[in-house]
Amino acid sequence: MVLVVGATGLVGNEVCHRLRRLGEQVRALVRTTSSRDKIETLRSSGAELCVGDPKDPRSIAAACCGVDAVISTAPSTLARQPGDSIESVDGEGQLILVRAARDANVNRFVFVSFRRTSRSRMPSKA
Repeated sequence: MVLVVGATGLVGNEVCHRLRRLGEQVRALVRTTSSRDKIETLRSSGAELCVGDPKDPRSIAAACCGVDAVISTAPSTLARQPGDSIESVDGEGQLILVRAARDANVNRFVFVSFRRTSRSRMPSKA
């Protein structure tokens, strides 16, 4: 079983669907505020849904129970909820997740991060 944190986001959603197509069991962490359409798409793909929040240690510990791997794609930068910030989600939230995974004896942990680059910084074509 693979836990995907950030499952309703652009990257996390794609990770869930690709894992399911490969026949992997997927547990998708979703928030109570997540889009109903995105949740239904995950459900219809065969993913097990787990309601939680990266800032809530109890829900993260429950989500990690019985999983072999964790893939975290949950940054605070795109979908902000009350209390979300770089410090609370990208910092402390990821530490909560790492600790919960360690305590649950998870074998693998993958952290996916990206930086949004503005067009003005992109190199011009010569």
